[in-house]
Amino acid sequence: MLTCSTRIFWPFEGDQPLNAVNMTENFDAAYELVEVRTRYSDKPIFRNGKKPLGTLEAVKAEARDVLTKAFGEDGARKRERLLQLQHEVLSEWDEGGASRRGFMNFLDSLR
Repeated sequence: MLTCSTRIFWPFEGDQPLNAVNMTENFDAAYELVEVRTRYSDKPIFRNGKKPLGTLEAVKAEARDVLTKAFGEDGARKRERLLQLQHEVLSEWDEGGASRRGFMNFLDSLR
């Protein structure tokens, strides 16, 4: 049986912000901390228009809010969704899965 814990993202750079958006907004399977942003913190977040306050009190309040949700019903629902996503991704590597077929085609092209 697959098990997982609640994912809380604190994205810094590279692909982390995009992954955080995908997992929180598109898949509804995680939480993202936004009050801890250090880059572009003077501008509103494009996807929701909210501007992080960036104060210690705002960071504490956000952490309390996220942890309260993560240990409650919302967190249980997100963990269930994360397990579903995990199963879907892993099944792509099963015999006949799209990822496995693509990888095998790539290997065949190297011969």
